[in-house]
Amino acid sequence: MAYPRFPSKERSLSKALSISLGWRVLWLSLALIAFPLILFSCLLVFYVAEIKREEVIIELGLIAQEQKMALDQKISYAKRFLRLAKIQAESTKDQKNLSRLYQEMTADYPEEILVLSQNVHELGWINIASSEPALEQMRPPCEELLMPQAEDQIFIQSCLWDNRNMILFSQLLGAECRISFLLPLQASTTTIGRLPLHDEQIRIRFLEQGIVLESSQPPFNPQETLVVPYEQIVKIMQGKMKLKIPRKVERIATQLPIDQTSYEMMVDFPLKIGPIHHHILSLLFWISSFLLVIGGGLVYWLTRKMARPLESLAMVMHQIENGRMDVRYNQQPMGFEFNQLGASLNQMLTKMFLIIQEREKQTIEKELLAKELAVGHEIQKNLFPRSLPALSNFDIAAQFHPANALAGDFYDFFLSKGKLLIVIADAAGKGISACLYSLLLRGMLRSLVESGHSLDTVVLLVQKLLLADAAESSMFITAWIGLLDIASLELSYASLGHFPALLRRGASILELSAEGGALGVETYKKFTINRFHLEAQDLLLLYTDGFVEAFHKDRNRIVDKLKILDADLSSAQVLEQMIPPPPYEDDLTLTAIRIA
Repeated sequence: MAYPRFPSKERSLSKALSISLGWRVLWLSLALIAFPLILFSCLLVFYVAEIKREEVIIELGLIAQEQKMALDQKISYAKRFLRLAKIQAESTKDQKNLSRLYQEMTADYPEEILVLSQNVHELGWINIASSEPALEQMRPPCEELLMPQAEDQIFIQSCLWDNRNMILFSQLLGAECRISFLLPLQASTTTIGRLPLHDEQIRIRFLEQGIVLESSQPPFNPQETLVVPYEQIVKIMQGKMKLKIPRKVERIATQLPIDQTSYEMMVDFPLKIGPIHHHILSLLFWISSFLLVIGGGLVYWLTRKMARPLESLAMVMHQIENGRMDVRYNQQPMGFEFNQLGASLNQMLTKMFLIIQEREKQTIEKELLAKELAVGHEIQKNLFPRSLPALSNFDIAAQFHPANALAGDFYDFFLSKGKLLIVIADAAGKGISACLYSLLLRGMLRSLVESGHSLDTVVLLVQKLLLADAAESSMFITAWIGLLDIASLELSYASLGHFPALLRRGASILELSAEGGALGVETYKKFTINRFHLEAQDLLLLYTDGFVEAFHKDRNRIVDKLKILDADLSSAQVLEQMIPPPPYEDDLTLTAIRIA
């Protein structure tokens, strides 16, 4: 049987999200896909940025090494030029000829400058020959030329001339002459990764004893520049070391010693890595799209498949809530644990249905039993005499304490023609049948006594009638029946399968018993009618098996208790003293007759 999807009435998205587990799992799964994608993108960008930073550091080491080698070559080149220029200056004293020779020497290198300076007493140091015409007959291009130095020693110093960074090489030529060579320091355009670095981005500085010589612009800012020793850069290039770069650093630098001098060269450039390349972004976009579309579609299909068993189970429970007990859960594909839960629900419903049927059956039986008990109690109420005979010389009392079940106990006192019929009986079994059987016995006894029959005749006729009416019912009655002559106090009695009556006379307790079987079992072959003469102050006590069971089936305890009672007690008081407190396992019936 097919059922509509649950819930079947409201289809809004908010309702679906708040009710359907499938939708919630779907959105949760998509969120779990999107979150890793975003995290993956961030990690990828971070990873690429780290790679770019490492490339920058590696490129810094390469550039620094390149600049160092270039500078070493220039220093060797400058020293060679200086030696040639000195030889030319010593070979000729013609200043113009010397200037022409210097210009020829630097023709292929227009940036380098050769200068011959002389200390004139009136004018101080002036240029007397130069490869740069503008420097002829002028003061030296930088103050460093005026610094004292030893003969035959090449003096090397950084200087600034015409807003250009220079390395100055100078050597004395006699006591009053000095020959100098100015070598420009310029950074060539290079490339880091795929990002070009222009001349103004690369900064080359020189240090003397760890102090930066501010011969170039802009000035060195240690707050924004991270200086990494060249040895560490080599380890980073070899993969033996990782460098942690602070966030506020904008430039990175390294420094190397300049051979044959007391100076160090510092190379630095920006740490900006620029945007991530287009092919990386494209790859990231396609990977994300694939995961989102394919993964999302797969998650949607799986959640719909896995949610269908739950919807079916929810529909079954909804039908049960509406009172339908005949619905059952049908196994679903990909139901997994939900199919097991549905099978358990089906078993539970089957057991509940059987339990409900059994409860309904029990309810009907209880209602019938209640009606039967009501009828039985009404019959049992009619078994007992409505009032006890009022005789001047007799004190008669009786009590009946029913147990939970309906039984056939009864007692009777019937006065007819000067004789008192005394009966206490217990019909076998429980229920209405026992009550009806007792009622039948009561009617037959009264009828036969009223007809004037003797006790033995009464017993024989009753046995005959009961056997005729109840031979197939297996019912029987135990009874103690007595017939007392009111005038002579002569008592004739029969004990038919019943407990003997107890007679208290003074301090003695007598048992009034007689031979005879229960009524309704079989035709009597032999039974006994005994006779006993009662006297004043005698107390006769009659009881059923419920009274004996209340004393734990110990009749000696009953006898002992009867002995210790006060002789002046009335019959009613005797019963109050003899009856133990409830509860009782069986009906308890007790009668007492005291002779005045």
